[in-house]
Amino acid sequence: MRTLAALLVFSTAANAQQIYRWTDKKGEAHYTDDVSTVPKGAKLETTEGEELMVVPAPPPSPTVPAPKTIPVPRAPAARAPQTGSIEVRLTKINVAVSDADRAYIEESLRTAAASPRLASWGGLRESIEVEIAPGALMTGYSGSDAFGQAVGTNKMRLRAPKDTVSHGFVLDYPGAALHELAHLLEHQLAGTSRPPWFAEGFACVVADQTRHASIDDIAWWVIHEGGERPLEQLMSGKCPIGLAYAIAKEAVRYLVELVGEAGLKQMFELRAKGQPFDAAFSRVAGFTVQEFEGRFIKSLRPNYYDRAR
Repeated sequence: MRTLAALLVFSTAANAQQIYRWTDKKGEAHYTDDVSTVPKGAKLETTEGEELMVVPAPPPSPTVPAPKTIPVPRAPAARAPQTGSIEVRLTKINVAVSDADRAYIEESLRTAAASPRLASWGGLRESIEVEIAPGALMTGYSGSDAFGQAVGTNKMRLRAPKDTVSHGFVLDYPGAALHELAHLLEHQLAGTSRPPWFAEGFACVVADQTRHASIDDIAWWVIHEGGERPLEQLMSGKCPIGLAYAIAKEAVRYLVELVGEAGLKQMFELRAKGQPFDAAFSRVAGFTVQEFEGRFIKSLRPNYYDRAR
């Protein structure tokens, strides 16, 4: 058995709007949403990510030194990982954090990386870079402020522990990190081309996150507000963001009930071979995504009728 280290990261950029990254002559990275402010000749990169949760944006803070890389044991992957160790490298901290918060971040990353829930899906295939970011550039769905983001296949951004209160609830920091790792795992297994409801629902299922919404609340919105294609409406701003995550989790949980975890893994494999999400879904499930939405609505009707009475 090969012992692998797993790597976790925090960062600073946006998702819903286009954010540009450029590097100066000293090798330091800068971010902007206005390309005209980038010096002539500088190499530009665009950033793109997926958010975990909406939180109030904190004020800008000074940069502090990042802690050292933390190796974390991980179960062997079902398929061959990258050559060498899979690591979680905390590459940059762009907000002020106390020594206690830094220790808490490190421990949370270890906990998330070693989660058996992550390993049960095969484990990470490549190392992850992590950056602790201020909230100014962390834009989520419909322009909201996001707590965490997964970018590409090997980058993760999270806010500092002090900024993890959302809608009156304190987010579980290891769970937040695990949510982003679940996004990156799916990116590594199958790519990023899939609907937001599936992306967020899968990450919530892996992290086993409670979204403070009852099955009754979920049924009411899906049937009463969501129309014929409720899952397509979730991240558009028509549904409260906390409830949207709860619905996405319930939808993916219901999909697993229908096709099993093996079915989802088969979908990942088909997508990795180039099949679009809808085609892979239909091939494995035996029905279309639209037909699945109809089944999902029907499965929730008893809860809706309870509330309607």
